[in-house]
Amino acid sequence: MRRMMAISGLCAISVAIALVGCSTGDRLAVHESTSFDELMPRPVRSLQSEDQTVPVERLQNVKVGKGPVPEAPAATADEAYVLEIGSDGAKITAPGPFGEIWGRVTLDQLVRLSRDGRVPCGRITDWPRLKWRGFMLDSVRNYLPPQGVKDVIDAMSRYKLNLFHWHLTENYAWRLESRRFPELQSERAFLHRHKGKFYTQEEFKEIVDYAYARGVCTM
Repeated sequence: MRRMMAISGLCAISVAIALVGCSTGDRLAVHESTSFDELMPRPVRSLQSEDQTVPVERLQNVKVGKGPVPEAPAATADEAYVLEIGSDGAKITAPGPFGEIWGRVTLDQLVRLSRDGRVPCGRITDWPRLKWRGFMLDSVRNYLPPQGVKDVIDAMSRYKLNLFHWHLTENYAWRLESRRFPELQSERAFLHRHKGKFYTQEEFKEIVDYAYARGVCTM
């Protein structure tokens, strides 16, 4: 029974991640055969060419320009972007690095959903509907190796979640290396499973930087 509940919980989390997304607009109906990319909320505004497409190979080198998206609300304007796809490639215009990241995520999504190796030309204007779009990982009770944490962050970035709540310390375990109190890393300091497992300060800093580079802030 516990195993079934855990599996159900993971499925619910996966669907929630897919549905939260970044944008406003209607969501697609959920079907068993629908990929998570198709569950992403639609952009605020999308103008698509009916008959003009571009090979995905031309979208590898993206031009980036800095500039505001005038229609974007103040609360999320720093994450807004305009993605333009033409016969000569793609261009992203955004006020800052986070908007550029989400523009690249959308472009990657379009490439993954492309058919016959071609993407429709057009213009997408988009910004987050919610300022905070978070996910919590409880590493206190269930230690996840650094690469596993990075995989979680990759999934968050793919669905434009921007706040990573990383639960590292509690009476059950102290998962963050303490150089001042090294006994916090001894096995007797861990009450339950994964005794003695923790993240070094170097691993912690590397993961925080890894997340930020993908538009995800940690707390």
